[in-house]
Formats: sequence, structure tokens, C-alpha cells
Amino acid sequence: MIWTSTKSAVRLVILLLVTVPAVAQSLDFALKSGDRVVFFGDSITEQRLYTSYVQQFVISRYPDLNVTFINSGWTGDTVNGNPCAPCAGVGALARIERDVVAYKPTVVTLLFGMNDGLYKDFDPDLMKTYTDGLSQIIAIIKRETHARIYVMTPTVYDAEMKTTWSHTDKYNEVLDRYSEAAKEVARRENLPVIDLHTATTSALTNARKIDKSYTFFGQGDGVHPKPEGHAVMAAEIINAWGGHATNVSIADQLWSNAAREHTFEATAPIPWPAFKLSDTILKADPTLAQISGETFTLGSIPPGKYSVTVDGSNAGAFTAEQIMKAGISLSASDAAMKESAYLAKAVRDKEDLEYMRWRTLARFANLKSTAAAQAEVQKMTQEQFAVACEKAKPHKYQIVLLEKESK
Repeated sequence: MIWTSTKSAVRLVILLLVTVPAVAQSLDFALKSGDRVVFFGDSITEQRLYTSYVQQFVISRYPDLNVTFINSGWTGDTVNGNPCAPCAGVGALARIERDVVAYKPTVVTLLFGMNDGLYKDFDPDLMKTYTDGLSQIIAIIKRETHARIYVMTPTVYDAEMKTTWSHTDKYNEVLDRYSEAAKEVARRENLPVIDLHTATTSALTNARKIDKSYTFFGQGDGVHPKPEGHAVMAAEIINAWGGHATNVSIADQLWSNAAREHTFEATAPIPWPAFKLSDTILKADPTLAQISGETFTLGSIPPGKYSVTVDGSNAGAFTAEQIMKAGISLSASDAAMKESAYLAKAVRDKEDLEYMRWRTLARFANLKSTAAAQAEVQKMTQEQFAVACEKAKPHKYQIVLLEKESK
């Protein structure tokens, strides 16, 4: 990273060069170079939101890892069936060979349980079916791959949204039990757990303490989170994998007392996620606040108040202490946020192409040209992912501090 400080009054320039190899930065990150990650789950995975957000973070923060991501989410799935007739699914166990094992994954995340309780009051027989099926899924992956497996607990259910297909208002209490059951299966199999149930339940509960009307679900659907809910999920996954926020810091710098305007340059990743999170969810979920935070700090500056811009966008007014301790959010940059939005679209386009290959075209398996068409779409998917990686390049931020005149 290169940081430049220019003092307009005396044209004094400081150039600090710090080299941090990307591979060295990723040593403590769970994903390794060449990994193939399969997200295996139901409709919440099929939404292609948390999976896209995770990819955006990884390729913009760890560009040298060369990781492949595959979304194998299917609406209506339970571990051993699919009770949703319009969903045309067969269940996780029936498709695991085709949708997981065939990709020769090195990492698999498992997100099931939301549909397994059938949206009714707790039934111990249904939960036994869930735990037995989850154990079978793990056994198959262990037997047929060398993948590192992450068991994820089912996300929160929001009864206030009055889900039209639910038969109980206490379904989140059912999911509390399913979450504990998933943890027990993971303990028995000696596997790590990513506790999305606790993360999403806590985030929603805390948010409602701040704003009683808050939700990250749509009306009539307390099952499928909207973007902020998926951001909570993605942050929990990234945190479990050892990802962290970016803090660009200059420990010390020359400072001209004759100048009122001070300009710095910092090369750092583009903001994550690619949309502005509400103050409510940032206060409600410390993990999301931490993972999404990207700040610029200075080690020592004269006391006073400063108006700050990032790439010409107003970042607000800060005291010297705030700049040195909390830092300035780089997401204040409209230019960098636009670049992040371009990356988000590129990743989503890649996800949609992959969905076309393995889901849409598969409906026409009886046609002779289908296999060739799928192969071509797979090439398109790879090309589109390369486009996304290109758009994930770091951004050069310009931070300007203007000293406010004391009255």
C-alpha cells in the first residue's frame, strides 16, 4: 500500500511504502489457494445473496487465492426430500452426488433445517429425520471427498411477517432446537459450526430494540431474508473463516501548521457490501459492523476539528481524536461504492449464469444439444467470474482533511 501526504502551503510530500504480499495476508484465512467451495442448501442459498456477498469479500480482499465458488441451493429442500411440489426438487441426499461430490469440492457449507420442521410446532420425529439426514450428508462428503465441511445452523424465522405457508407462530422456537441439534451433529463429527441461527436471531432481536418496526424480511415471508439479513449471514461466515475489516493507517506524518488543507492517498479494497447498511443493523450486529468497516486512521495530528472528504464525497466532521482512534470510513467514497456495485453485479451475473447451467438447462436433459449448451454456459460462467475478479481491484482513495477555524 502507498500513502501520500501533501501539505498545500509548503508542497511537502511524504511517501511511505509498505509491501504486504496478498498471500501473506491470507495465511490466517480459512480458504486457501485453489479451493473449490460448494454452498449446499435450500432456497435461502438459492437466493444467491449471502453466497454472492461472501464471494465479493473474498476476491476483493484475497485476490491471490484463486478460489472457485459453486452455489447448489434448491428451493424447498430438506435433508432427505422436498415437500414443495412446485419446487420440483428431490432433497439434499438425492442430489448430493450431482450437486456436491461431482465438483470435487475442498470446502462445503451445509445450510439446511429451515424447511425440515415443515413450518409447524415441534415434532421430535421430524427432527430425528433431520439429524439422521444431516449425518448421512456429512458421511457421504467425508467418504467421497477431502472437503473441509462447515455445518451452518438454520437462520431466524420472523413470525411477525405472517408467512403464508406456516402453521405456527412459534417456528423460531422449533428452529432453536434444530440449531442445537445441528451443533450436536457437528460436535459428534468433529466439524466446525457457523451459527447463523444465533447471529440472525440476535441481529433481528437487537434491531427491534432500536426500531420496533425493523425487519430484514419481506411482508408475508419471514423465511427468506432481504439483503441486510444476508449481509448478517455473510459477515458471520467471513468472521468464522478469519476474515476481518481493513484499517489503512499512517503511524506518523509531517504536518505543516501553515496549511489548513491536508491530503492523503491510500490504496485499499473497495467497500463491502456494495450497498449502504442501515444504522439500525450496524448497531444491532457488531460482527457485521466489524467486517464491513473499512477505515483510514492517522497516528498523530494536531488537536482540533476537521471537515473530511473521501474522493470528493463528504465524509463528515471529525475531531483529531476520532480520526486517530475510530478513523474515517472509506465507504464515504461515492466513487469506491460505485466500483463495489459494479463488482456486485459482476458476481451476481456469474451466479445467474451458473444457475442457468445446472438448473434451467437441466430441464431439457432429453435434448441432444443440452450437454453442449451446458458446457458453453460453464465457459461463460468462468469468463464472467474473471470479469468479477478484474472489478475487485483495490481503489486509490484520496482523503482530504480541512481544519476548521476555531472561533
